[in-house]
Amino acid sequence: WNFVRHLPRYYNVVPVYQRSRFQGSWGPTQESIQWTISQGAQIMGTLVAMGTMQRLGFEGATRLDDWCNALLCLTVAFAPRMEVFFLVPLFSIFQHGDRSVETCLQREAAKVNVGVGELDAAKDRMEFIADLCMP
Repeated sequence: WNFVRHLPRYYNVVPVYQRSRFQGSWGPTQESIQWTISQGAQIMGTLVAMGTMQRLGFEGATRLDDWCNALLCLTVAFAPRMEVFFLVPLFSIFQHGDRSVETCLQREAAKVNVGVGELDAAKDRMEFIADLCMP
């Protein structure tokens, strides 16, 4: 489950795909606009994170994150127009699954007196296969 959940983290071909799909139309100006939108979305995501996790719970926030990842991949793959790519960073406003999982892990570790070092080592072991297999 962890391997599949973290696959989008290794999916870094979007800029190449954008340039090849919309040759001549997609360039540095469009990348700058998308980067600016991305920065605004990160700020908005920070502002709505706690409300999302409180309203949906940690499991609900993680599910929303996964659905946003799926929609993000579909949007990138089937964008009919170049302008649709500008919407892609907006998905990050509602993606708080990693933060939810991290909070749950920290709470459970505290219950059994596991320190930060042990917790980080366990997380590294969980992500080892994905890191090994993906570039």
